[in-house]
Amino acid sequence: METTPEELELVGALFGDGNIYTNKRKYLVAFTGNPKNEAEYFEKLAFLIEKEWSKKATPKIRSKGIRIALYSKELVLRLTAVFGLVPGKGKCDGLVIPQHIL
Repeated sequence: METTPEELELVGALFGDGNIYTNKRKYLVAFTGNPKNEAEYFEKLAFLIEKEWSKKATPKIRSKGIRIALYSKELVLRLTAVFGLVPGKGKCDGLVIPQHIL
């Protein structure tokens, strides 16, 4: 499958500040961060999400964090199939960048 440098930036942000959750009925991709020093970057992520994945993304700021949450089965399936990301805890355990991405 084709990808772009912008989508790869989103996947990199998921490696560092994101998670994927699924329970076979709910499919969630989320990014979390510190609102004091990452609010501007989360605006950039929201722009890239809308551009690359055609999903409406709005950073939500709470007292202790900033978050973008995307509920999308299609997106979770793409991230797991194309990029080999694993839903749930331990997403970075044994992380390998697929050869076709390199």
